[in-house]
Amino acid sequence: MTKNQVIAFVVSVLLCLLFLIPGVPAAKPALQFFLRSDGLVDAVRSFSFLSHFSSDRARRVDVRDLVFFGSVIACFLVHERHRHRDAQGQLT
Repeated sequence: MTKNQVIAFVVSVLLCLLFLIPGVPAAKPALQFFLRSDGLVDAVRSFSFLSHFSSDRARRVDVRDLVFFGSVIACFLVHERHRHRDAQGQLT
């Protein structure tokens, strides 16, 4: 955790890019070069937000997308809850 707003902004932008870049089609060859496994490349690309917002699935709600976004939200809420609990423990 940081109290510096500039560092917090840079970290949040990098985190957003981490969730966006693997879904860009131009990034697939680079991922294949570094990961050397098609299964691992597909797993990394499935964590991208872009793969869950594809235009070919317009007007359809997929349960996998709901599970993905629900689990991302839950992970960040649990992390924040633990961080808040730890901060309270240090103050008392």
